Amino acid sequence: TPPAYMKTNNNAVGGELLQTQYTAYAQHLKDFCKYLGNVDVVSIQNEPNITVGYESCTWSAAQMLEFCKTNAPAIGKPVMAPEAYNFAYSTSDPILNDPIACANIQYIGGHLYGTTTRSYPLAVTKEKKLWMTEFAYNPDSIGTCMTMAKDILDCLNGNMNAFVYWYLRQPGCNIINTDGTLKLKGYTLAQF
Repeated sequence: TPPAYMKTNNNAVGGELLQTQYTAYAQHLKDFCKYLGNVDVVSIQNEPNITVGYESCTWSAAQMLEFCKTNAPAIGKPVMAPEAYNFAYSTSDPILNDPIACANIQYIGGHLYGTTTRSYPLAVTKEKKLWMTEFAYNPDSIGTCMTMAKDILDCLNGNMNAFVYWYLRQPGCNIINTDGTLKLKGYTLAQF
């Protein structure tokens, strides 16, 4: 989330980025990348299209488009947008269809929650790197592993460049045990 003072609700949870803070937020992301060092790509916002009870910020497709047009280059790193829950093309299509915004981003990211794996011809046509940036599977069973393997293959066949699993050690959706050994899901992911 952007810092609370940059948002409409002055809170880390929910709210929207104030348009008057777009420049400051781009600088915030740039500073964050500098602080971390060795950052290859930065996402503007995780899951901008859903309401959750944890640190978050809601962005409309129009707001994301405007930020990408006017502020993405100031971040100074390759930019990913919109990283939408359910890989909502309605959030990324406006960016891809706008020549300026499209030129200012290098990656299209999204999550598989609430959707099925599918190709994204518009992103491929615009020569964007296409990343599936979050998904998790439960339980740790052979059936789950087969579903997971099919989803990974479908992403690869859909011209995606990355499949990023959500959480290594979080209880429930993790792919490794607390002692560091792989779960069945970890072995499945390791095959790719």
